[in-house]
Amino acid sequence: MLPNHVPYGMVMPTLYGPVIVSRHDINQTNHLLKTGRAHGHDSIEMIAKLSTLKSPEPFVLDVGANFGLFSLGMARMLDGRGVYHCFEAQRILFNMIAGSVALNGYTNIFCHHTAVGDGEGSIEIPQFDYNQALNFGSVEFGGAQNERLSQERGQDPDKREFVPMRALDSYGFPRVDILKIDVEGMEDRVLAGANQLIDAYRPIMTVEHLKSDSRALADHIQGKDYKLYVLSDDFVCVPNELAHLIPA
Repeated sequence: MLPNHVPYGMVMPTLYGPVIVSRHDINQTNHLLKTGRAHGHDSIEMIAKLSTLKSPEPFVLDVGANFGLFSLGMARMLDGRGVYHCFEAQRILFNMIAGSVALNGYTNIFCHHTAVGDGEGSIEIPQFDYNQALNFGSVEFGGAQNERLSQERGQDPDKREFVPMRALDSYGFPRVDILKIDVEGMEDRVLAGANQLIDAYRPIMTVEHLKSDSRALADHIQGKDYKLYVLSDDFVCVPNELAHLIPA
């Protein structure tokens, strides 16, 4: 059935190429409209530069991809080099990422409609109205929405929807050079499900800590022989064997 209002999806020209976003998003869409760049562009640029410490063609995991701007941005900054796996649990946002990847002609960006955690199973997708204003990147999975948003989380039993959950260790990736985690408070579960991957491949990581126990996250990561740098709401995590290559 066709909507009787202007569809939420729109194509926006950006520094990373044409990107499909929600016209109702009050965070990234507004920033892209005003600047042509993502909110967090400087972080994407920094990780793209750091990625060369691992490989000229990095293997990247983008966990909590939102509109896919981290992967699209890195791919553009690296002239299309690398392999990217985007994980997004919100079905509507996942559809937008896949569309943007197709619009830009990338064959090396893989899109997964999957929640990432510490085991196998499924998790309920929170109910929000995608035709109303919201910061869609702040939607929290799990039992409750702790950050107050411009919408209340819906509870309609007829609209319940679930998404598969997997641990990163279960994928058997051949290597991982960059691991970005931004999952609104579930960062500890993602890390717990990536222990083998981190130990084996020693990726450079960026991990949001805004909604998590920052001290516990830092202790977990440093316990794996990483040096941490605090960048706004994120930890930038560099294996100690590479930390001497980072300018002071």
